[in-house]
Amino acid sequence: MTGAVGLMIGLAVWSKGQPETGGLGTVYANQGQEHIAVDAKHAAYNSFPATSGPHVAEPQPWGVFGDEVPDGFCQVKFG
Repeated sequence: MTGAVGLMIGLAVWSKGQPETGGLGTVYANQGQEHIAVDAKHAAYNSFPATSGPHVAEPQPWGVFGDEVPDGFCQVKFG
C-alpha cells in the first residue's frame, strides 16, 4: 500500500515537470498571426502544414486545387 501511494505521488510530481501537449501530437512554438501581403517574404514556418505564423488577410478562394495552395494562405483540409 505504501509503495502504491509513493508511486502515485512520484508520478504526479514527474508529470508536473513535463511540457503540456494537450494529450496528443507535437507542440510547436507560436509564430504569431501577422497579416502580410501576397508573396511577401517571411521567416520559415516551424511546422508543415503551418500551425501559426504570418499569413495573408484574405482567404484562399473556395474550390478544389490540383496544385499547392500558395504560401501564406490559410487552408482547411478534409479527408
